[in-house]
Amino acid sequence: MATIQSDANRSVVRLIEEPSTAFGAVVTTPAFKTLRIKSHGLVYKPLTKITAELASDRNVTDLVRVGVETSGPINMEVAYQSVDDLVRQSMQANWAFTPERDNYGTAGGTISAVSSTLYTFATAPTPTTDQNVGTFLAAMLVYATGFAVAGNNGLKVLTAASATTATAAGLGTEASPAAAAHLKVVGLQGASADITATATTLLSTVLDFTTFGLAQGQWIYIGGTAANTGFVTAACNGWARISLTTAITAHVITLDIVPTGMTTDAGTSKTIQIFYGDYIRNGTTPQSANIEVEYTDLATPEYDVYIGTRWGFELSATEQNILEFVATMQGTNASNGTSRTAGASTVAAATNSIMNTSSQISQMRVNGTLVSAGPNFVKAFSVKLDDTLRRQKAIGSLGDLGIGLGRAVVTGKLDMYYGSNVVRTAILAGTAMSFNAVLYDPTNAAAYHVDVPSLKWVDGSPSNPGIDSDRILSAPFQGLKNSLGYAIQWSRYDYLPV
Repeated sequence: MATIQSDANRSVVRLIEEPSTAFGAVVTTPAFKTLRIKSHGLVYKPLTKITAELASDRNVTDLVRVGVETSGPINMEVAYQSVDDLVRQSMQANWAFTPERDNYGTAGGTISAVSSTLYTFATAPTPTTDQNVGTFLAAMLVYATGFAVAGNNGLKVLTAASATTATAAGLGTEASPAAAAHLKVVGLQGASADITATATTLLSTVLDFTTFGLAQGQWIYIGGTAANTGFVTAACNGWARISLTTAITAHVITLDIVPTGMTTDAGTSKTIQIFYGDYIRNGTTPQSANIEVEYTDLATPEYDVYIGTRWGFELSATEQNILEFVATMQGTNASNGTSRTAGASTVAAATNSIMNTSSQISQMRVNGTLVSAGPNFVKAFSVKLDDTLRRQKAIGSLGDLGIGLGRAVVTGKLDMYYGSNVVRTAILAGTAMSFNAVLYDPTNAAAYHVDVPSLKWVDGSPSNPGIDSDRILSAPFQGLKNSLGYAIQWSRYDYLPV
């Protein structure tokens, strides 16, 4: 009996971003990034039309291929770093990165050496790549990973920095740092008693906050876990958002969402730490990608290569479940064959653990107020970005010439146990509110943060399904452009003190 070779487990999906100058073209010598999927519905199909030619015997004389079309979803379970490229594709924007240095697979590469007090870099940063970008400064917090000498890893405070060096205490000699060596700015630290708090601001007399790459609307985490790195007033530590409407000045960060009960604290004898990360906001910088689907179990492996793909996404969570992410694309064309794109290589996927919805989602806020404390506990939520893609077709082209970008339409829904009329009042009054949620990595001190800073509720009335049931308020919302010009922000933090 023949063995059937058609095992869905043996499918692999990979992505490479297309250069901005080469939309819809096959990427030259692509380094495809492997995606962690649970299923996909990507299709490459012909468009056909039955001929209307008359036949005296009443038969159909032909089925004419008039075009080809590609589309479909990729279904994923969220893990830290697993969805970053698809988020970028959907946002139609670039990530705003904190400074970093990476050996990027070559021992002794960019990070060429470590002494007892110094990380040394062989080359200055290259701002055209995702790695090795930005300027290191004294007082920055750097998270070091991948070094062979244990003391060179972990959270470090830079006491000095230049284009080719970064100074920190407690390092060990490492003549050729490992291929995985990585330095990432994750925050800043003030001198003793320099950073102080009021109910809505963080103040410094020494640091210039405008030099650290912070931005209005960015979410920060105040306070570290090491001794004396957080405010003695517990309510001054935790998640806060830099004001959407008040600019950062040299010595003042104004906050518009703060930890509950935040108040004045002089930071006496404390070297306060403030953590922040990369962020991306929906924008107008076109993104597109090649997608490779490999059927590895076939006697001769086959490859579908999709070009000119553009995307949207939906993040969704239901109670006691796995956090779900669906990215959906339209593309211009595709091919099927038994060989990869010339010069293709493979970048392995990150191996962070899958996030659940029971212990890895925290800090859900509606209009800045925590809902995780009730009374309107959240049973489910979703956030969706639809780029209103449209196919651009023309005579003489079998595939699509382009995939047009329409409005960035942000929508979502919250299903809440109806414990008060706070949200219902806003629904009935047409009041603008906000929603955000923190998604924690289960095994590392890392997280995503999703923020819809302005929204209005489309509908919502408490249900009354009958006896022995719960009353649920199901409230769909429409995201709106805020004062800074975006409707959704997705942030990522390589290190947090939680």
